[in-house]
Amino acid sequence: IGASDLTLAGTSATTGTVGGGLGSTGGTASKGYTTFAEPKPDAVTLEAWVKTTSGSGGRIIGLGSSAGNSSTSFDLALYLGNNGRVNAGVRNAAGSIVTTTSAQAVNDGQWDQLAFTVDASGSSIVIDGRRSGRNQNGTGGAPLTGYWRVLADNTSGLGNRPTDTALSGSVDE
Repeated sequence: IGASDLTLAGTSATTGTVGGGLGSTGGTASKGYTTFAEPKPDAVTLEAWVKTTSGSGGRIIGLGSSAGNSSTSFDLALYLGNNGRVNAGVRNAAGSIVTTTSAQAVNDGQWDQLAFTVDASGSSIVIDGRRSGRNQNGTGGAPLTGYWRVLADNTSGLGNRPTDTALSGSVDE
């Protein structure tokens, strides 16, 4: 992820097989994080393959101020709400979180490819190659130097906030 290796904590990882990736049973503990802090990019696309049946939602990937503990500041959060819909939270210039939500749910137990793109024109969510959500509100938030977090982090202030901070399911690249 970025220029840093991923450190795993409390998760299983299967490599070299189709349908592998990181497994999580949900909850609150971080499952993976980078150990090198990076500045938040102005424009980025985050992508992941996700398989879940969770009705409690949870974070998939995002940038946070802490490597292993719950972040006090975060941005670029890709997550599922309790309703199984894909959400993306981005801080705007005022520091508020602008949320983009997909039109469809993905908690059907099948692998789905999720992509979240954010740039000066706004943000969009793509599921299995089709755009499913778009928000043209401003996204030029405050700078943040942080760690890429996989499968858990702070969810305070997120729209369509999930019950769990960690997604229960599998995530692959």
